[in-house]
Amino acid sequence: KEVIKPNDYIIVDLENAELDFHDPDILDIKDELKSLDCHVILHRNPIFDDFKMADIQHGDMIDYIDNSLIYDYKKIGAQSFSDYVAIKKDYLFSDGGVPSPGFVFYDATINNFFGFRYQYGGHKKHETKPNPEEFETRIVPAVISSKSAKNMMSDSLGYLKNNKGWETLNRIYLGEEPGKNARKFKRITMEHYLHCLQ
Repeated sequence: KEVIKPNDYIIVDLENAELDFHDPDILDIKDELKSLDCHVILHRNPIFDDFKMADIQHGDMIDYIDNSLIYDYKKIGAQSFSDYVAIKKDYLFSDGGVPSPGFVFYDATINNFFGFRYQYGGHKKHETKPNPEEFETRIVPAVISSKSAKNMMSDSLGYLKNNKGWETLNRIYLGEEPGKNARKFKRITMEHYLHCLQ
């Protein structure tokens, strides 16, 4: 504390910890952060490491993703927050896995995430691997026509106006841009999420 200056930034990484304001450890952190004379950034991973596209239901809300930090960071004494911009912290397939066609779509009107995934194939031995074409043939049409997209389109805050991620999804939908690439969909997720938080 003695060396902290008002212009300093401190990043507090909660990893996957819940912000339970009845937890004595969280209350201790809160008291400590409020006593600091600097800018505190609270970081938390809302999408846990064990999240798998294969486990989500196509088109359903993923209720175990907890994005409450965007409302709660000030309650614990922080001035701002950070996360992994709506994607899972990635260890570059250290287990030898391959990406599955899937997409996590942020609905800013309710601060929650919806999952869209492949229909055919699997990752078990002797199963046909999921086909990346399902990004274009199944996932993108489902996202474009989703209730979340309609809600954000009609919202007065203009979540989908000048939204780079949403624009890319539409180009893929119209066949103006290829979309069989998991990395591209991570970028779309990040661009869409960041735009919605502005």
